[in-house]
Amino acid sequence: MALFTHGDRLEDKNIHTFVRDSPKLLSFIKTCSGRFHVFNNKERNPEQVVQLFEQIDKIVTGNYGQHYTSEMLEIEKATEAEKYHILKENEEQRKNETEALRAKLEGEAFEKAKEKLDNEFEQQAQWQAEKNIRMRNGGFSFLNYVRTFFFQKKPES
Repeated sequence: MALFTHGDRLEDKNIHTFVRDSPKLLSFIKTCSGRFHVFNNKERNPEQVVQLFEQIDKIVTGNYGQHYTSEMLEIEKATEAEKYHILKENEEQRKNETEALRAKLEGEAFEKAKEKLDNEFEQQAQWQAEKNIRMRNGGFSFLNYVRTFFFQKKPES
């Protein structure tokens, strides 16, 4: 999760627009699974901290109550590499669809449609990469998780 401070400096712009307007920042946020939190430094509201802890709690719950492990990091790296590979495989199709859009649209309409198309290709590649990595690692199943939990846990004395 990325933590932004000085959210008050955004003035009339919201954080989603700010992130979307910066391709490098958007790319970084994607590496954080799209998770971020913003602190407004001018507000001394403790609710901001409570909301941050709630987000952290959701992440920990998503990791089945465990901290982020090096195994999780390796899976994340493998997923990114797989996603890159999938995007390279689909590059020709993406170019063809972009050219079809260019023939139909122009200006801002084309740019918006191209951005939407790029996001769709990116999301599809992410989903496919996650699926491929899960399958290579024996797939995730709740039953396997339960087996691991019960059979690798040390017996209590």
